[in-house]
Amino acid sequence: MAAYQINALELTRQIFNINGYVPVINGKVNPDFEYDASKIETIRVAEGSVSSTFGTPIYESLTLSKNNGVYKFTDAPLMDVNRSKHIVSSKVQGIAGDVHEIIGEQDFMIRIRGVLINEEEDDLPHTKIEELKKWLDYNEAIAVESRLLNLHGIHNLIMRRVSFPASEKLVNVQPYVIDCISDNEIELIVL
Repeated sequence: MAAYQINALELTRQIFNINGYVPVINGKVNPDFEYDASKIETIRVAEGSVSSTFGTPIYESLTLSKNNGVYKFTDAPLMDVNRSKHIVSSKVQGIAGDVHEIIGEQDFMIRIRGVLINEEEDDLPHTKIEELKKWLDYNEAIAVESRLLNLHGIHNLIMRRVSFPASEKLVNVQPYVIDCISDNEIELIVL
């Protein structure tokens, strides 16, 4: 069996052909997040930012929890966080263009990309794929712990779509792409 020295972040960059960075929030890099500082650019992120100053996605630790169970993404996925406004546009006779009414903000859209790695043998990481898939199969909101997501008030995610694209380079690596939306807990009072 071959021995692998894998930098998961560098591998994620290669597979998705995208550069991200490790955020420094409140002057600190997440202590749960191990990385090779010589290969990954670290820049400061303003506390209210959704992405970096340059619009690049962010590598950050991520933990899901539901019914006393916990799933921790061990290889620091790449996260894109987006949010749009809900705007109603109306045409008015005699006016060039539309009249826009800003109704409110839509839910956050989060894309999580990363890799699952089988470090033991030259085969897909079947156990890791099955464990992640169990979490993705929940049909309800899942609590999330991530400094980046929690900073923006995102504490629950609903999984909308997942894909496991083929890895063209390594047989023991399974890339994943998870599209989620944020979910707010709302307490209804019945009178």
